[in-house]
Amino acid sequence: MESLYTGEILHEMKDCDLDHFLPWSFVAHNQLWNLIPVEKNINRSKNDRLPELRLLPKMAVIQRQAIHTYVDFGGKVKELEDFCDLGIDTQTLLSLNDQEFLNLYNNTFVPMRQIAVNMGFETWHQKN
Repeated sequence: MESLYTGEILHEMKDCDLDHFLPWSFVAHNQLWNLIPVEKNINRSKNDRLPELRLLPKMAVIQRQAIHTYVDFGGKVKELEDFCDLGIDTQTLLSLNDQEFLNLYNNTFVPMRQIAVNMGFETWHQKN
């Protein structure tokens, strides 16, 4: 899997953290739709800040691929129920094409991110 923030290939999960795209201190949950594997140093650098919205399409692609890989390798659809909080049932979730999945993420993350900004959360800009 490719890192959302750096584009590097993540080979070993032991070398990664699960990052809350919208910070845990804002969402206060560990639901799958907001989690993404990233390098440990990137997760520490980002901390409780918000990623730039330009990363949302890539986040949606990674998430959609992960969902389908999980199911294709025998994962239980019931385990995807976290996504029901986005207003969609798991069968519909699995039937979404790339654009529909991105629309679902835009409709969820854009307003939530704006609320976080209004509450004083800062934007994280990765240093190259």
